[in-house]
Amino acid sequence: MNCKEVREFLISGDADSKISEDKLSAIGAHLKACRECADIDVRIKNIKGSAERFREILPSDEVWNNVRDEILKKKRDINTIFWRFPALTFAISTAVLFIIFTLFILKNREDENSLYEFVGTQAEFLVSLEMGDTTLYEPLFEDN
Repeated sequence: MNCKEVREFLISGDADSKISEDKLSAIGAHLKACRECADIDVRIKNIKGSAERFREILPSDEVWNNVRDEILKKKRDINTIFWRFPALTFAISTAVLFIIFTLFILKNREDENSLYEFVGTQAEFLVSLEMGDTTLYEPLFEDN
């Protein structure tokens, strides 16, 4: 094998795959005879070894426990903010309910007032018709 074939084999990563015994012995013989290719082989193995060490670095259990504790603390803070100040919670809830109730009552009162006005107007109209008086509603029959 020549240098180009050996270097392509080393660089391509095929060194980790299964290869024939003949090819493996030819590469081994070339690496023993060619110092440059042997140096490349050593450097590639060092790089692979370093890369494998980096992949296996994981945070310690203490780090994961601290992360979990912080997440749980944030959840507790959010979930218990209202229970820390029960008087404030009660006051806010009461105020919101009061506002909703007041708006509902005012809306219904407006409807009731409108209904009372309408019924009163209709009653006046019927009474005036009964008495033969149409002066209250003459503007309705005038041409504009």
